[in-house]
Amino acid sequence: MSVGVPQSVLKGTGSGVLPPMLEQYVALRDAYPDFLLLFQVGEMEFGNSRR
Repeated sequence: MSVGVPQSVLKGTGSGVLPPMLEQYVALRDAYPDFLLLFQVGEMEFGNSRR
């Protein structure tokens, strides 16, 4: 269950404009219904951490 996003939005039955990231997620989810979709949110840096 997602937190903060109405289920109607994720099912494509809600009204209004989706944020770009959610729009991309829904498009990929609908294009590949038999696959597990892993979606990275945010920035990740490896090896260049500043202390």
